[in-house]
Amino acid sequence: CLKGYFGTNCSQVCSPNCQPDTCRPTDGWCICAAGLTANNCTIDNLLRKKNTSNSSMLVIGLSVSILINLIFIVCGSLIC
Repeated sequence: CLKGYFGTNCSQVCSPNCQPDTCRPTDGWCICAAGLTANNCTIDNLLRKKNTSNSSMLVIGLSVSILINLIFIVCGSLIC
C-alpha cells in the first residue's frame, strides 16, 4: 500500500490522528498522536480522564450520603 492507506486493495485511508509512518497496511492499526487513544485515535485522553474524575466524584458523593443516613438511623432523634 501507499503511505496513508491500508486494507484490501489498499482502499481504506489511515486515521489522520496517527503518528507519521505508523499505519499498518494490513489493518490500519497505528500509534496515536500525543493525547489521543482508541482504535482510530479519536478519543482525547483529557476527556477520558475527565470522565474518570466525574465517576470518582459520584462514588465519593454517594458514600458520604450513605454515611450521613446511617448516622441519622443509628442516632434516631437523639443527639449523639
